[in-house]
Amino acid sequence: IQDTAYQAMCKQRNLEGRAIMETALKAMGRKMTASHTNFVFFHAGLPVEKVQAKMLAAGFLVGRAFPPYNDWVRVSIGTPDEMRQVAAALPAALSAT
Repeated sequence: IQDTAYQAMCKQRNLEGRAIMETALKAMGRKMTASHTNFVFFHAGLPVEKVQAKMLAAGFLVGRAFPPYNDWVRVSIGTPDEMRQVAAALPAALSAT
């Protein structure tokens, strides 16, 4: 609790990771909620289960459904490098095919 330098580093990484996701989602034209947390919540346009399966095939786990938002997806923020990988996998996961 007293390691404020570590806390600051974690907050900065979280900001960077969230910015990577927000930039990628905006580029794909996806709606998302405003986030000040360690996750993003966005409109996938597909059932969560389909996005989960596609992301799992790419090596990533994404959050469960939050009824009634069954076509919205929650992605927890990891390191900036991890978020760049997730962002790169999203276009294929969000395609209708």
